[in-house]
Amino acid sequence: MRAGRPLHLALLVAATTCLSGCVAALVPLAAGGALASSARIAGGGSEESAPAQEPRTQRALEAVRQGSGIDEATGGTTIEVLPIDVLPAPSPDVSAPEFGGFHDFHRAASAFAKGQDGPNRKSALLAEAGGMSADTKLCSDHPPAVLIDLDPDGGVLDTGVAPAAAAGLAQALASLRAQGMDVFWISEQGAGAAGDIRRVLRESGLDPQRRDPILLMRYPDVRKQTRRQDLAATHCLVAIAGDSRRDFDEMFDYLRDPNTPTAADPLLGTRWFLTPPPLD
Repeated sequence: MRAGRPLHLALLVAATTCLSGCVAALVPLAAGGALASSARIAGGGSEESAPAQEPRTQRALEAVRQGSGIDEATGGTTIEVLPIDVLPAPSPDVSAPEFGGFHDFHRAASAFAKGQDGPNRKSALLAEAGGMSADTKLCSDHPPAVLIDLDPDGGVLDTGVAPAAAAGLAQALASLRAQGMDVFWISEQGAGAAGDIRRVLRESGLDPQRRDPILLMRYPDVRKQTRRQDLAATHCLVAIAGDSRRDFDEMFDYLRDPNTPTAADPLLGTRWFLTPPPLD
């Protein structure tokens, strides 16, 4: 009896080793389509304890072959086998913030900020007035920025109502700032409204640190187009968000129907983004 124990032990060690290293090879062959989802490896036993573990090792191997679930320690190894049809669905990526209607705006701004370097960077402002093409201005080495139009379509921002930020915008802007992006706001309000607009942006959570510059109409003859051009003198404007095409270029103010197709339309969804109003 003692003479046969070395061979007996060798067979046991081979079976136990296979459980820790060969489960992946065994499982695809198991009847019923089972999948091993977890394995915990602990220390092995001595020569004297090996014979007592053999029946449990055999039951473990048989369970894997038959695709049944087990929860039994075998030589320090625990194996759990679950049928494929009861495996949990992959969990969503909870680290990705929700940006609501500003998702594409955030994605594009992030991509341009990271991917464009050097003197050949392009901005979101048309190179030629009138929208004769979708070509945009060079940025030189200016820092990247985004611009959000505060005025509702056909009107001017009302600072007298309780501010409520559009869903996802505060998160999108926080992410862009963390990437080194400057955030600018624009409105047809006069310069005298700067304090009220600053308060609205802070209370709504869109600019909690009161750090974002606001482009307002300093003189009666100043237009939004002028203020956008002023911004281009110091920053590379990579994306503009607004609830109307008029928020991207003043050429749309001169169209009978602002939704008339133009040669600049390729910029829509790539550099110009139609979004919900930033403040509800």
